[in-house]
Amino acid sequence: MTGVRTVIFGTVLMLMAALGTTASADGLPVTPQKLVLAQQLVDAAKLLRTTTSAMNVMMRPFIQQINAGQGSPELKAYTVDLIKSELDTLQQKMAPIFAETYARTFDEQQLADILAFYRSPTGQLLIEKQPELAREGQLAMMPLIPPMQRDLIDKMFEHICQLQKCTPEQHSKLAAVKEQVLQKLATQSQAPVEMPAQ
Repeated sequence: MTGVRTVIFGTVLMLMAALGTTASADGLPVTPQKLVLAQQLVDAAKLLRTTTSAMNVMMRPFIQQINAGQGSPELKAYTVDLIKSELDTLQQKMAPIFAETYARTFDEQQLADILAFYRSPTGQLLIEKQPELAREGQLAMMPLIPPMQRDLIDKMFEHICQLQKCTPEQHSKLAAVKEQVLQKLATQSQAPVEMPAQ
């Protein structure tokens, strides 16, 4: 469980950085020495590579939609290249953001300890196993999602009907729409699980 908690904690910090929450009012002072350690930590933990892989996976369906949609091949190619260029630019900005986030979160000794861990054989093994841990966690969660989706959608549609004071006929039409939504979600949930590669 320690390894899993470390993965989760690292993910939370990365999300904080991506959202730009690097200057919290109660953050620790950032010194040049801490920034050096934090940058070494970002490199040792391979945070940028992990985040880059995750972003590429998230953008892949969007790019596939563009390629499958209407428009000239030239416009599609330009749009895809533009997206990739913007992602590359964003990724170049992320390393210092990550480093500052860690520097504001941990003191110098803590940064040194975490860095030592990630440079250790166990730390490197954790980095290597992160995709597998994430994949297994997602696979374990997948059977729980459809019942939760159905419950949420049932409640949402019933609430809409109550607000609109649906007639029996309107309720039947709404129920048909609800089933279409659920079928679409069921189809999407059967798609292969794709996790970022390390």
